[in-house]
Amino acid sequence: MCILGNCSGCCPCSTAIQIAGLEDSKDELVIFGRMVLARNNFPPELIDKFRRASPEISAIFLSNPEFRIQGRGILQRYLPIIKEVVNGEVSNGTRNRVIPPGDIITINLFLDKFSEGASPEVVELANTIKRLLEPYEDKTFGELLDDLG
Repeated sequence: MCILGNCSGCCPCSTAIQIAGLEDSKDELVIFGRMVLARNNFPPELIDKFRRASPEISAIFLSNPEFRIQGRGILQRYLPIIKEVVNGEVSNGTRNRVIPPGDIITINLFLDKFSEGASPEVVELANTIKRLLEPYEDKTFGELLDDLG
């Protein structure tokens, strides 16, 4: 199952969920991903780049145990918030919680290392994610969720 719907070839969404050992949370993660895509009007060319780069992204995840460990940590850290969003029950505590600057830094470092030596398309996707996250450093999860729609 993929956030983009029917993917051809390797799906990095399913690969990331599987190697992170989060199969029991797969439905919530996929629903959340689809909610984010539906609410943000991502340009079709960005989605197409993701689809084309999917086999490479999956291969990178599978080739390095460090990426599996780091990816799992990032997903597990945000899984309670993702579940709240998917269930439509985001608490005031979550909404008012400030996104720690260290979290954005951790994600950026992960993306830098993940895309090191990758194709220009994967590097561009990593840089796009970093640009999308940049405005949320020191903001609340409520502000982020409001912007997601």
